[in-house]
Amino acid sequence: MSCFLALSTRGIPLLSVFCLHCCTDPELPRRKPSLTAHPQTCVYEGNIGLVRLGRSVVTRMLSGIASSGVVIYYHRPFFRVYYSEGASEDLTGNELAASLRIDSLQVLDPRLWTYDWTAINLMKVPTFTARILDYVHACGLHLPAAWTHLDLSCTTSPSNHATSIDDFLRSEALHLNALHMGALSTARSSKTVQNYRNPAFKLLWFALSHRWDFPPTASQFALYLAKLRDLRNNVGALTLAKHSLCYICSINGRSTDQFSAIHVTAAIESVRRDTRGVTKKAAALKSDMVAAINQHYSFPRPARPPENQWEFALGSAISTVFKLLGRYDDAIKLLWDDNFCTVFDSYIRFYLHGRKNLQHGSALLIVARPPNDDPRGIYFLLKRAKRFFRSGHVLPHINRQTGLIDHSKHMPYGDYVIFLRSALVNIGVPEHASTLFAGRSARAGGASEAAAHGLHQEDIQHLAGVTDPAWMLCYNRRYLPEQLRVSRALGL
Repeated sequence: MSCFLALSTRGIPLLSVFCLHCCTDPELPRRKPSLTAHPQTCVYEGNIGLVRLGRSVVTRMLSGIASSGVVIYYHRPFFRVYYSEGASEDLTGNELAASLRIDSLQVLDPRLWTYDWTAINLMKVPTFTARILDYVHACGLHLPAAWTHLDLSCTTSPSNHATSIDDFLRSEALHLNALHMGALSTARSSKTVQNYRNPAFKLLWFALSHRWDFPPTASQFALYLAKLRDLRNNVGALTLAKHSLCYICSINGRSTDQFSAIHVTAAIESVRRDTRGVTKKAAALKSDMVAAINQHYSFPRPARPPENQWEFALGSAISTVFKLLGRYDDAIKLLWDDNFCTVFDSYIRFYLHGRKNLQHGSALLIVARPPNDDPRGIYFLLKRAKRFFRSGHVLPHINRQTGLIDHSKHMPYGDYVIFLRSALVNIGVPEHASTLFAGRSARAGGASEAAAHGLHQEDIQHLAGVTDPAWMLCYNRRYLPEQLRVSRALGL
């Protein structure tokens, strides 16, 4: 029996839960199936992003020889490319992007603008990115280095032996500007900056193709939000567009006040009213759930090599995140390596570099030894895991089909949620209830348990690495006893 039956739901192995649809075209190779793919007819004409089917040229190295081809059709998730030599191949959007040759005039055509980049991320098309950057520079602005992949670390400091004062001042100005540009990319959480990148480039492309200056006027941006509402009709797309614009303005010293007026944000407020409803929060893990997961998962299986001990790796990772009130972004930075995980007689210390609210610093997180020396305690579990795994990510990449562990890279967020829910089903949580758990469940559960056991709010915030007192309102899932106490205190 496959070891992955432990991840099954209703007795069905995880491998068969996902239907991997292959293309129906008999000539299309059955390779790299996508979990999100679904049967559809081939698209032979029109545009997919900036890819003009039947016209767009691709240049790739085939058998060491540069070959030119044409994109003939699209069959999700592959583009079929035919080469002049008679060869053909199927490429995903990411594979196609780097080799795609587009005319800069295409970027200027407003009829080709598209918000949907799921088929091909245009940020990976060199000509597209270069044209957008030229536009930004022409407007007298600059973008974070993290968006443009510029390496500013190699800039040398000015020499005191410059031939003249003017040469020294020019050299120093370049050096300080490079340092400032690098600082802009780290002044906010790296994940936040990355989340703004694609919405920002979509807005920049729209402004360029519509012959606007940048930043746009308040009225122009209001029209862009109206466009997004027509296309997407969800709050996330509109608010990300606004945040990304404000971020570009703020790092360039431009005012953002005009983008908060109601005549600008009308589309955002309208969508909020149209889609308002009760906010659903992820369920919180409870300590007894974590204990049950450890009982089923958190021990090495005999006669199985370390790279196949996925249960042990998963159980210890869930316990670590729960105990440290960690978010997913914290979990992927935790390592078993020496100095990153140190075992002491009374506690285990994790070194966490670059926590979300401490971008320039680090945090030392502690898992205490239980006072009663209960061998089921997380301290002893992590001590065994440290001795067993020795190095690599605490939340490692696990192949969902083979169970093979790769400690050199972390687990993607989607996989983490899938494994967590499957573990909960395996310990007896009903399948429909397991869908309420998500990436923040361990963090919410740890905060809730700490509050229920009387830990002071400031201590919980310190452990979680946050400064906002309202944080507990978001993560503490045990409101009812406190609400009942306050209600009864009112009398009547």
